Amino acid sequence: MTKEAEPTKSFRQLLAIEQQGASARYFFDVDDGERSFQDDNGIDLYSVDQIPFEAYNILRQIVHDRLPEGQRTMTVRVRDGSGKLVYAGTMTIDGQRSPP
Repeated sequence: MTKEAEPTKSFRQLLAIEQQGASARYFFDVDDGERSFQDDNGIDLYSVDQIPFEAYNILRQIVHDRLPEGQRTMTVRVRDGSGKLVYAGTMTIDGQRSPP
């Protein structure tokens, strides 16, 4: 019988906040393949389940605003209020124009 891996202390704290119905602030740092941006403001979320959706929305917005030529890899790293990394999402897009 295998023992399930126990969640990290930080994840337990996130779950406790979620169960209490309180929000927690998360910071979404972005590397768009050309520049890096550190989020100093953060976003209040009521559930840890919202984190991947917010990260995806940020990546989607970058692609929408600056559709790349060639291949680009973009990453969003999410920190909790203590600065601990709680999620990272990466998107790679390859845009090539066809000759006229």
